[in-house]
Amino acid sequence: MEAWLKPAVENAAGTLTCALSSGRFGDPRTGWLIYQSDTGWNFRTYYNSGLATAVNIAVEAPPVAGTWWYHVVATWNGTVGKIYVDGAASEEGLPSDPENPYVPPASGSFRFGARADNAFL
Repeated sequence: MEAWLKPAVENAAGTLTCALSSGRFGDPRTGWLIYQSDTGWNFRTYYNSGLATAVNIAVEAPPVAGTWWYHVVATWNGTVGKIYVDGAASEEGLPSDPENPYVPPASGSFRFGARADNAFL
């Protein structure tokens, strides 16, 4: 997934805003999402077991609201996930646990600016 994102808000510590998502986010979860936090951007994938993540990685690049566009790219090669912000990659790609691999969404929608279940606006 690749997008140019311009945050409208700067999040308070510990607060998440969902920038992009595709999946089912009830219990159990499938799909993927990209969160904006006060410290940067977070890429998560799910594997259809409760709320547990298959991959959960972040890039520390605190977003500045309203003044800057960020080029955010999340990649998945079937085993390893990575997130890039303005060309800077997460420290390392994180492999999915072979026993709990990413499960693409069988249902749920694709959303910009919120999670597919309308949460984390």
